[in-house]
Amino acid sequence: MMKKNILFLENNAFMKNLVKAVFKTQHNVITSDCISDAIQIFSNVRQDLIITDLNLDGENGIDFVNKIKDLDNDVPIIILSGETDAKIQCYLLGVDDFIAKPFLIKELDLRVNNLLKRSLEYYCKEYNH
Repeated sequence: MMKKNILFLENNAFMKNLVKAVFKTQHNVITSDCISDAIQIFSNVRQDLIITDLNLDGENGIDFVNKIKDLDNDVPIIILSGETDAKIQCYLLGVDDFIAKPFLIKELDLRVNNLLKRSLEYYCKEYNH
């Protein structure tokens, strides 16, 4: 499978480096720690998947999800958060997955790759019809 572009919005440097390290051989991971920069990145480079936290140093990941959905309703989004009470709200907004912190790296790896695979299969079916 060709490398996919993943935008990771996270303000914790350790988490950013960890996710980049996990996916560096499989995908292109672009990180950002604020919503405005992430929106700019998303507008400039097609992203195949977005991973975001909800708690972003005074910014709200829910706002980010809404802005992304306004720009491209089809891009898959995974939420990584310790705020499990927001899980239902995130699904109502159309996010594809919610992974509660702390999480297993292998779980994130599997969920990301499964979601990218399903997304690719969906677009292939749409293109062939």
